[in-house]
Amino acid sequence: MSNLNTKPTKVIRFCSRTEAEAFMSGETIYNDTNHSLKGKSTTSIGCCFAEGSPREAWRRLKGLELYEVCLELVFKPGKLLKSKGRYVDYSTGDIWESEWIREWCCTHYSLEDTISAGIIPMDFTSKEEIVLSNSIFLLLKKSGL
Repeated sequence: MSNLNTKPTKVIRFCSRTEAEAFMSGETIYNDTNHSLKGKSTTSIGCCFAEGSPREAWRRLKGLELYEVCLELVFKPGKLLKSKGRYVDYSTGDIWESEWIREWCCTHYSLEDTISAGIIPMDFTSKEEIVLSNSIFLLLKKSGL
């Protein structure tokens, strides 16, 4: 049994403005980082994509990456590899309770791999929350965590 998506798969990706502009202009985005080497909280390699709504994904991913743009993508079958990550749902207020969530990954992607692609307004959160999340990410990165 393959771990590749067998049907069109709708996912969310939070990324930098630079990545979003490159992707939307037709460039292929590459990333072969084995995220599992950073700890035991994910099985993903490369670019990671979340299932569900942007609001649901944001609740789990705040502070983990630098976010400027939210992409909503529908990938063709056979492009994404099923993976999983351990996340906290920050909306519950319990920062110590985490759960395994299915996610998708690939080492490169382009418009040619998608059925549809668009930029979603980040109106599911406030500008202040985005700034705070990005500040936390930069602080953790600087400290080596």
